[in-house]
Amino acid sequence: MHEIVKIHGVCGGEACFRDSRIPVWTVIRAFQLGISEASLLASYPPLTVENLVHAHDYARTNWEEIARAIAENEGN
Repeated sequence: MHEIVKIHGVCGGEACFRDSRIPVWTVIRAFQLGISEASLLASYPPLTVENLVHAHDYARTNWEEIARAIAENEGN
């Protein structure tokens, strides 16, 4: 998962894609809402298809963290 990092002071310390300020939870939530890979890649030019694969892998192994981040950031 070298493409996903946690850096104090970047994205509140949440998991994000290396060299960006795009949190992993944002991508996972977008998929939950039915947003396509093509739309995500168009909306977030720094992301690659490989990043999306890493996001799915990260979410599978860190689901509680991702679910918490989604809930906190959506005010639930």
